[in-house]
Amino acid sequence: MRSNAMFKRKTLAAFLALPALFFLAGCEGSGSLVAGGGTGGTGISSGVITGFGSVIVNDVRFMVDDNTLIRLNDMLATETDLRVGMIAKIRGTFRADGITGTADSIEVESNVKGRISLFGPEPDSFSVLGQKNFVDNQTIFVGVSGLNDLGLDNVVRVFGFRDAFGDIRATSVELLVGPGGEEEVHGIVADKDVVPNTFRLGFLLVDYVTRSPEVAPGGIQDGDPVEVEGVFNVGTGMFEATEIEREDIEDVEFVPMESEKVEVEGFASDVTETAPGIFALAVDEYPVRTNAGTSYEGGTPADLRDNVKVEVEGVWLGGTLVAEEIEFE
Repeated sequence: MRSNAMFKRKTLAAFLALPALFFLAGCEGSGSLVAGGGTGGTGISSGVITGFGSVIVNDVRFMVDDNTLIRLNDMLATETDLRVGMIAKIRGTFRADGITGTADSIEVESNVKGRISLFGPEPDSFSVLGQKNFVDNQTIFVGVSGLNDLGLDNVVRVFGFRDAFGDIRATSVELLVGPGGEEEVHGIVADKDVVPNTFRLGFLLVDYVTRSPEVAPGGIQDGDPVEVEGVFNVGTGMFEATEIEREDIEDVEFVPMESEKVEVEGFASDVTETAPGIFALAVDEYPVRTNAGTSYEGGTPADLRDNVKVEVEGVWLGGTLVAEEIEFE
């Protein structure tokens, strides 16, 4: 299977090709938006929600007011609908103190919602719709006290980070009671029409014809990031889609503009040393590069490798997050 991070770089390339971004782009090198340096400015923060009053992500408390647009799993929501452990993307303004800001828009989406089909084989793992999920002592469980209280065919909703293998490192697992509605899964399209009228999301084979789904404008191709809703057919072993949405089109507002501040949390992938002590990598869907001025907290450049969890702060220049600080978590 190809690297999930490589697909995510394609996602960013698609984002950056959209005309709206060119219209809004600022001037490179303006110096007004320096991560962690106390000058503030507009930008993006992506990471796990760790607290409220208002919404805390990456140790920044973003104030939420009546003008803040909040979407939770594609539905309009309020701050009270959000929970610790969910993964949020925030567009807003960072204040000069580096620890407070104002959220203009917040988007929160789970990675997968469906029935548990398998526990293991690795410790502390389970599968939902072909997506392998790992839990640890930081995973927040809702409706149950832990993994041992879940069983096969339980319907769960999982929030988390994708690692270098494309697996989900769960930050929140919620047991859903009742019918639960349609199942849904996020992923990168692969092997489209290798089996006619299907594509794969990880190990999940998606049938995009049988239920005549509503499909994103322009159709879908290998490498497209999508959200698929539908029903898993136990008899065929396929996920029958009822709706397919292109996430690169939906999430364009959360792509950084030139010279904006960016803070992103996740697992490093595709780590490559491009020069002694200088690295290129991906964290979540963001391509990252370091330089001689990058500072490190809790580790050294030698600790940068695939599947290490980090928080990166920096500035978006030329379609890449130029890291000013990397914190090992």
